[in-house]
Amino acid sequence: IVVVSDTSTKITSQPTFRQTMFYNDASFGSSGPMPPQAGKDTAFTIHWQVVNPGSALNNAKIVGTLPQGVTWKNAVSVGAGQPQPTYNNNTSQVTWNLGTLPANIGVNGMPAYELIFQVTVRPSTTQVNLPAQVLLSPRLSGTDSLTGQSIVVTNPDLTTNSTVDRPGEGAVVQ
Repeated sequence: IVVVSDTSTKITSQPTFRQTMFYNDASFGSSGPMPPQAGKDTAFTIHWQVVNPGSALNNAKIVGTLPQGVTWKNAVSVGAGQPQPTYNNNTSQVTWNLGTLPANIGVNGMPAYELIFQVTVRPSTTQVNLPAQVLLSPRLSGTDSLTGQSIVVTNPDLTTNSTVDRPGEGAVVQ
């Protein structure tokens, strides 16, 4: 008698969703006062970068919401062959619908997926001495193509204090 046992272990994808924000970005430059001034527009450039070392992610998308006082500039840059984002004026949501996020993106010499976009912030006088909100609830979601498991990766909200090149300098002035 011969008995053969076969064990299969499915490991869920662990994609990485990183975001950074710049006041003076090489892609779009800078404009407006820094620190931000009440009633005046200041531009910020946001980078979303996705790395996926595991299996493909189906129905992958990243969504973030622009709060009141923040305007979508429609200044966008994506990597070659990557989809363009959309902006919904009614919901103030930026959506980067990636469709199927392939396996091994951002590893073994494969470039990461990256979206760069610009927004402007016009703080109100009620925000003086506080950082203004720039982007709320950014999150990557999708379904692991191997395990069928739902994947959600969140990032913290961005404020005018969140810049890489001018960290902590975002408190609104009069």
